[in-house]
Amino acid sequence: MKMGSSQKSINVSIFGLFLPLLTFFICLFIIFPPFIHSAYAAEVTLAWDANPEPDIAGYKIFYGLQSKSYSNTVDVGNYTSCVISGLSDGQTYYFAAKAYNAAGYESDYSNEVSARIEDVQADNTDTDGDGLTDYDEQTIYGTDPNKADTDSDNINDGNEIILWGSDWNADYDGDGLLNILDSDADGDGSMDGNEYSQGYDPSDPFNVPPTIDPSDPQGVDDPFIQPVIADNGGSDTSYTGTWGISGGSEPYGTNSYWARDGATYTWNFNPLVSGYYEASMWWTEWPSRSTNIPVAIQHADGTAIVYINQQVDGGQWNTMGKYFFEAGSTYSVTITSQPGPSSTCADAVKFTLTGSNSNNPPTAFIDNISPSPASLGEAVTFVGHGEDTDGDVTIYSWNSDRDGHLSDNASFSHSSLSEGTHTITFTVYDNDGAPSEVVSQILIIQPVIADNGGSDTSYTGTWEISGGSEPCGTNSYWARDGATYTWNFNPLVSSYYEVSMWWTEWPSRSTNIPVAIQHADGTAIVYINQQIDGGQWNTLGEHFFEAGSTYSVTITSQPGPSSTCADAVKFTLTGSNSNNPPTANDDL
Repeated sequence: MKMGSSQKSINVSIFGLFLPLLTFFICLFIIFPPFIHSAYAAEVTLAWDANPEPDIAGYKIFYGLQSKSYSNTVDVGNYTSCVISGLSDGQTYYFAAKAYNAAGYESDYSNEVSARIEDVQADNTDTDGDGLTDYDEQTIYGTDPNKADTDSDNINDGNEIILWGSDWNADYDGDGLLNILDSDADGDGSMDGNEYSQGYDPSDPFNVPPTIDPSDPQGVDDPFIQPVIADNGGSDTSYTGTWGISGGSEPYGTNSYWARDGATYTWNFNPLVSGYYEASMWWTEWPSRSTNIPVAIQHADGTAIVYINQQVDGGQWNTMGKYFFEAGSTYSVTITSQPGPSSTCADAVKFTLTGSNSNNPPTAFIDNISPSPASLGEAVTFVGHGEDTDGDVTIYSWNSDRDGHLSDNASFSHSSLSEGTHTITFTVYDNDGAPSEVVSQILIIQPVIADNGGSDTSYTGTWEISGGSEPCGTNSYWARDGATYTWNFNPLVSSYYEVSMWWTEWPSRSTNIPVAIQHADGTAIVYINQQIDGGQWNTLGEHFFEAGSTYSVTITSQPGPSSTCADAVKFTLTGSNSNNPPTANDDL
């Protein structure tokens, strides 16, 4: 039988010799050299293997300040370790043990071991730079003060204390090594550092990173292989524009990059195994980060556009969906930086094989988008659904190439779409995370245009059809001598709108025609020259309009022989309701 020490504050390296006993056999060990500071209770831990005799009842420890002369005895019962405390600094202690059986018979003394209790002053020296003082490493944790990563698991000793917390001295896998000294604390065959760096739990033997079978390096027979991570600055990345090193905290690897104004960053992926992979992205946060950044994920069935918000969820892996990739092909993930002053981060992308490639992807259907075309500010209803032959559709994603992500619902309404032609895309995902092919439909959002002759117009006096060229719509009207023409506007959204007018030219057109624009803050009078700029939209200024109210734009024809044209008025939502007007100062 042997004895040893593994307690936190005594390190003794004196090995006893095995000596035969009359009835039992016992060998006493104390391991590692002791360093005890007076602020700690001086103590020695002894440990030994149990005797094989079936009638062993317990063990006694004898110790004192003289060899072979023991002034103290401790009956530790039928245990194979004990702590001897209350020892004095600067003294050498001698230890021996006896075993006894149920009848009370004792063995002879075991071999004797000794330990000197040193009085060493603690300091803050950290020789290996792992965040733990040499003193604490020697007297508390049992780690090597000259080696930052004692167990070579790719996590330095100081970080292991943070990782394990109060369980640093537990033994999760029961192999006799404390967690802090065990490179594979949960015994799952993967080093703790490898698990932690990939987001797996080094304390859970069932939460283990996938690995490639050495006998099947291409992964043909493996249901899972190691995740592939493409980090910024690597040989599997490329970019356009200018990217600088970001000051954002918690990057993946060494650092992250940032850019703005359309610069792109691309990560490439060459899968070894055909199958569905989860694509995840890591970024760093910064106050200027954009909240709606497009990421184009190229996969075997096309390209998916995902919009991300980099104001949140930095310093971690964020999933962007699961997609099918064919072995032997090269795919890319590209992020496009948004206009300044916002910034966009490029850090790392991870591809994790999620399992069987036999899953049938779902199919997406756009049932209806109406009205189409729609007026600016008008509510547009989107209706879609998905079908899956071997599972259920669980996720819906609507996006616009102009306005980004719109909704995660199968059906919804949206009244804040920007003016212009939108390519609306719709994707569904099944319960395995597989995406459908992207389906799309064009939606045109028109500004609010009131044209002459429409139901939203009225007039006084006499207006006739003009012979002027390039009218808006079918024709334009003309009048003189005080006749008025009015276009009405009922905004659906409270905001600032740009008001524009279209007219046709004619040699007799007036050059100084008043236009009264009624808005939420009053009425603005603008004077226009219709001898020029005909056949186009001409801005009359930007004004605030309240939803639910009716406003008017009225043109008053001028005295003959001049003529005045009434054609069309356009209201374009600008969204700039937070604009403060400038202030003019007379410095004289």
